[in-house]
Amino acid sequence: HIPWTNEDREIMRDIYLLVSKHPDPANTDEYWQSLIDHAGEICYKYNGHPLAVHFGCAVMEYWQLVCDGSYDLNAKKVINYGVQRQ
Repeated sequence: HIPWTNEDREIMRDIYLLVSKHPDPANTDEYWQSLIDHAGEICYKYNGHPLAVHFGCAVMEYWQLVCDGSYDLNAKKVINYGVQRQ
């Protein structure tokens, strides 16, 4: 059992704030640039800590699924995750 450090907790708080500040994904240049800039600030703040980098990327990938129509936020279900079903 490896306990979470204070830095780990701060990273998770900042990732939560990232999602909170960008709650309605829009497929516009302005939205994506703002999200990328904010995620980049978090990564920079924590000197490229893998937790910050990976969770920041996960947020962007999740919102991309929503914007692509692959995930239905209202139904809370994956419509298509890029896998062809037989």
